[in-house]
Amino acid sequence: GAHYTKVVFRVVPEVTTAAQLLQSGDVSYVDRLTPQLTASLKGNPALQVVETPSFQNLVALLNTASGPLKDPNVRKAVAKAFDINGLVSALGGSVVPATGIIPQGLIGYSDSLTGTGLDRQGAASLLAASGYGPNGKPLTITATIVSGDTDLSLVTTSLKSNLAKLNITLDVQAVQWQAQWDKAKSSDVAKHQDVFLMYWWPDYADPFSWFISLFHSEKTPNFNLAYNSSKTLDAEIDGIQALTATNRDQAAAQYVTMQQQLIDDAVVVVPY
Repeated sequence: GAHYTKVVFRVVPEVTTAAQLLQSGDVSYVDRLTPQLTASLKGNPALQVVETPSFQNLVALLNTASGPLKDPNVRKAVAKAFDINGLVSALGGSVVPATGIIPQGLIGYSDSLTGTGLDRQGAASLLAASGYGPNGKPLTITATIVSGDTDLSLVTTSLKSNLAKLNITLDVQAVQWQAQWDKAKSSDVAKHQDVFLMYWWPDYADPFSWFISLFHSEKTPNFNLAYNSSKTLDAEIDGIQALTATNRDQAAAQYVTMQQQLIDDAVVVVPY
C-alpha cells in the first residue's frame, strides 16, 4: 500500500502561523497550540483535535549554589511567587496543576504534598528576614526560557508580576535552547541564571528519570541546573531503583519523602 517516504519536521515558533499552516493543509500535525487557537479549530470538520494526559511537566529549577537564590529565604520566597492555580486557569484546561515532581499515574505520585502555590505574605516574611522585600533592599534575578514558547512566556509574565509586588525585578531572557543550556552549564558561575524553566518527561514510565537527571549531584552541570548537591539525597536516588524492584510500597513512600524535601528546600517548582 501507500507509505510515507519522508517526514518533514518544521520549526514554527509562532503558534498563529502554525495554526494557519494546519488550516491551509500545508502541515499534517501540530503538537500544541494555545487554548484559544485550539478552541477555534475544534469546529473545523477538516481537522481533528486530540487531547490526552501526558507525563510531561514544567520544571522551574532554582539556583541553590550561587547568586541571590543561594540564600534559602530568597529562594523559598521566589517559589511562593508562582501562581499555579492562576496559570492553570489562564491555560484553559490544557494543563493540570502539579502537586509534586512526579505526574499522576507514576509510582510515587501523591496529592498530599504541601508547600506549593501562591503565598505573597509568606514570601514577604521570608524576604524580610534577609533584608529584602517590600520594605527592604530591591533585588533583581534572572530567568531563562526557550524563545517562542507562549506557555513559558505566560508563566514568566505571571511570576514577574508577583515578584514586582515583593520588590524583586525578574529579568526574563528568552533564547534558543542551546544558548539557554550553554549558559546554565557554563564553568563561570557568574553566568548562571537564577531560575531555569524547561519541560521534563521520563525515558520510560518511571519517575527515576527526574531524580537521577535533575537532582543528583553533578561535578559538571548537565541537567541538574538547580546545582543541587546532597549526599543524603544522592544515596536515596542511588538506591531507589532496587527498592522499587523489591518493595514497591516502600519505594513509593521514599519518592514522596524525596519530593517533599525538594519542595521544602525550594530546589524546584513544578507548576503543572
